[in-house]
Amino acid sequence: MSRFLRALIMTVVAAALVSCGQNFSAPQNLDDACAIVKERPKYLRAMKATERKWGVPVPVQMAFIYQESKFIGDARTPHRYALGVIPIGRQSSAYGYSQALDGTWKEYRAATGNRGARRNDIEDATDFMGWYMDGSS
Repeated sequence: MSRFLRALIMTVVAAALVSCGQNFSAPQNLDDACAIVKERPKYLRAMKATERKWGVPVPVQMAFIYQESKFIGDARTPHRYALGVIPIGRQSSAYGYSQALDGTWKEYRAATGNRGARRNDIEDATDFMGWYMDGSS
């Protein structure tokens, strides 16, 4: 097998493995908090940890995430268009479950020392919300 073909196969396999663990789609039934928790128990664990750390109740966190991103981990604001057809960027830098802006996210990471935090990670997003709602921002 040629080096090129071997490298190509390894790249495809690595890309597939990286994308396997990410589920950014919304839960099936957004109108039922119990159904969301049953489908994605990781969400409840993250929210309970945030409640313990920052005192923000789980229902408040769920309402916040529902309003901001509808539980879509990689949610972004819509594109802006010039002349109605030429994309010229997004309306803002808001991204992830909490729709945190780039500057606010940078401030959160610096304040908490959580340099590896990602806005599309539910644990980091809920911790951010707790930090923000606590008035630490």
